[in-house]
Amino acid sequence: MPTRAQYSNAYRQYRKLEADLKALEDQVAQANKELDYHSFLLSELEDARLDNEQQDELEQEVKELEHAEEIKFKLTSALQSLTESEYCATSAMKEAATLLGQITSYSEQARELKNRLDSCLIELHDIADEIEVVERRTEGDPARIDELQGRLNVLYNLQRKHQVRDVVALLAVRSDLRDKVGSVLNLDKQINRLRRDAEGALSAVKKQAGRLSEARRKVFPKFEKELVALLADLGMPNSRVVVQHQEGPPATSGIDVISILFTANKGAQPQTLSKAASGGEFSRLMLCIKYMLADKTALPTIVFDEIDTGISGEIAVKVGRMMQQMARKHQLITISHLPQMAAAGDAHYFVYKEDRADRTVSNIRVLNLEERIQEIAQMISGANPSQHAYQSARELLAMRGEELVG
Repeated sequence: MPTRAQYSNAYRQYRKLEADLKALEDQVAQANKELDYHSFLLSELEDARLDNEQQDELEQEVKELEHAEEIKFKLTSALQSLTESEYCATSAMKEAATLLGQITSYSEQARELKNRLDSCLIELHDIADEIEVVERRTEGDPARIDELQGRLNVLYNLQRKHQVRDVVALLAVRSDLRDKVGSVLNLDKQINRLRRDAEGALSAVKKQAGRLSEARRKVFPKFEKELVALLADLGMPNSRVVVQHQEGPPATSGIDVISILFTANKGAQPQTLSKAASGGEFSRLMLCIKYMLADKTALPTIVFDEIDTGISGEIAVKVGRMMQQMARKHQLITISHLPQMAAAGDAHYFVYKEDRADRTVSNIRVLNLEERIQEIAQMISGANPSQHAYQSARELLAMRGEELVG
């Protein structure tokens, strides 16, 4: 795998780990902001001892204790109605059973009815016994009422606070808070693991970056020499180019921070392009760099927007030839006002604006040979070209091998 591809893979892995680490750190920071509050809420629920709590049983016990006096009175009255009053149910049923027993030898139905009454009497005695037991056990207990009311108030307050309706829902809230509080510790462990992974990935990035940087530094002298030779061919024989290299933090393309220092004048020290190059010099310099890169870069289309600014004459012809060589491997689109550029292309497209009723529209059309000669002649001498301009246009086209007609 090429050095640049190896570095790109390592850098992508490092950046992903770094992004994952940043996201996790943000998550922990947010969790830590909420940790104290969640811990407080959890402590309240833990202190409430909610496990196996039956709220409805507590509420029922309070209700019974609060009405203990009434319950005791009603149970006593019921017991008396069954067993002690003059016309109690037990006496009446016993009398009825005795009467039925006197005729059982005559009537089978009477026997069955008496048996049923005997069974009812047994049930009635059981009911009376249970009423008596419940009545004796029923006592008012203010202390117990206060205890239960206090317990229920805790549950009611927690339910209002967490906006739930019962103890089961409170248990779910407690479980969720336990998870949130516990997850902070787990997140810390994940952060430590990611940090180790990111540190390892950064080491790999730096290692690959070093190899990439070394490979680049080896070609600097060759790059400078080829660029100076191309500039000399374009009319700048005294040019000097120096590739200035520094190392920076890892980035998408590596750790190299590269500046191209340039001078076109003999005896002058190379400087940054903004200080050392005129418009025409800068155009030629950029064209030469793109010319060198085009042979090594898989670009299907290259667009030059007036890269010929500041050049003319024979230099423009040489620039046109360079573009023709580039066009052998790439689709080259050049926007230019120079006749030499226009003549060098395989096709000539004319861009013009057309005013319509409501707006202005830009149009483009390909020129045939005669139209091309006309347009290049106008580039040479203006709107009304002379015969000399037409002849120059034909000569420029002939230089690229066009077969002229007429």
